[in-house]
Amino acid sequence: MTAAILVAVSVFLAVDGFVIYYVVRSQIVRELDASLATLARSTAVASNLELVGVRQINSTAPKRYTLDGVSFGPWIGDQDPTTGAIATHQQFWDRLQLIRDDAHKYRTYGVDGGLEDAGWLLHLLGKEAIIGAWIGPDEDANKIQVSTLARLATAGDVDMAVVGSEVLHRGDLPVESLIESLKDARSRIPSSVPVTTADTWQEYLAHPELLAVVDVVYVNYYPYWSGVAIEDAMATLAKWHDEVVAYAAGRPVIVSETGWPSAGDTVGAAVPSEDNASRFFLEFVSWARMNDVEYTYFSAIDEPWKAKYEGPQGAHWGYRGQDGALKARMQLIFDGVVVEDGEPVVRIDPVDPSGDGILYGETESLGTVNHRVAVFIMVDGLWYTKPSFADPTVTIASDGRWFADVTTGPGDDRAQRYAAFVVPKGYEPPTVSGLIDLPGRLKREAVVWTERAR
Repeated sequence: MTAAILVAVSVFLAVDGFVIYYVVRSQIVRELDASLATLARSTAVASNLELVGVRQINSTAPKRYTLDGVSFGPWIGDQDPTTGAIATHQQFWDRLQLIRDDAHKYRTYGVDGGLEDAGWLLHLLGKEAIIGAWIGPDEDANKIQVSTLARLATAGDVDMAVVGSEVLHRGDLPVESLIESLKDARSRIPSSVPVTTADTWQEYLAHPELLAVVDVVYVNYYPYWSGVAIEDAMATLAKWHDEVVAYAAGRPVIVSETGWPSAGDTVGAAVPSEDNASRFFLEFVSWARMNDVEYTYFSAIDEPWKAKYEGPQGAHWGYRGQDGALKARMQLIFDGVVVEDGEPVVRIDPVDPSGDGILYGETESLGTVNHRVAVFIMVDGLWYTKPSFADPTVTIASDGRWFADVTTGPGDDRAQRYAAFVVPKGYEPPTVSGLIDLPGRLKREAVVWTERAR
């Protein structure tokens, strides 16, 4: 069997063509020889000089920052995948060259029309492949999509499997049907590959039953579609994210889509423009970097066909235009610019002696998702952990505010001093009960800290 396959591969290399490649690849898949499948895929590209010849259409400016992930569609001009448009290997590869250095992960939608080859082509570039099965009202078509996604995942072409995109938001299926598709996919996809669905934050919060069938909460945030002004967009998104993180109860949360169109219709107070699109891109990426939030930004390249379904703004979601050129000021993100990148600060509000026993404070210039505040009080000259040994840190809200109950024990209302230490999420600060001074290692390991007299 192995000898026959090697002969076939040799013939393929001599002929140098896709037709023979398909024959060889089909034979390899049928015979389940994974190592030779990888060889065939590599030689398929190496033997096609046009496919391997990378055309440097990217911005030639050096990149100091690489996006975590982006959504990508290979369609050109008026090609419409909903009406049967096909992306050939060459077209997919050529479009990928426009953005090949932009991100670590790339997300595609659907596993037909040429997209079924997205995973291994992305892997050739050393990228992670987030591959989606398109789920709609047609149950038979859904089964085919899930079956294909499972086959690709089993072949090693999928790093994360996404069963459906905004299925609940569009109302294509009831949640029970989507859950069945997720369970079907999970039963057929290797356990090493996370399985999830992508939907809006509102739909996730409205359907807690989804938590039991997704490995990752993969969530869409669109302040634009909610009519939020650009000045308030990131504060609003961060608040939504806080709600979803609480909903997820420890499951990973990844931003599956967010973005701002550079042209189109005004929605409420949300105005599409190149200035607003670049501002949102910079503010979102800065926030994600500061908070260690994973994401796939929507989207890499403008897709004109979407205007038929979303209105004029549908064609303008890319940070690159149709020709692959970066839009105005988008280079700032790749230059590594971060907004509000000052020195981290933590403050304690003035304490009201007749207050409710809650200590309030705020932070600046640090991630609110990936940090916590450890609080201590001094009573009769001795320091104590608050609120308790069981809960030695408190969370920081998306606007940087935090609070802690500092009257959880007898005599706490006599506190003379308060201390707040910002520590990384997951760090376990030393618990303190009746010490003259706070531990030195806590002061060394905290990101920033402060004290305040009552």
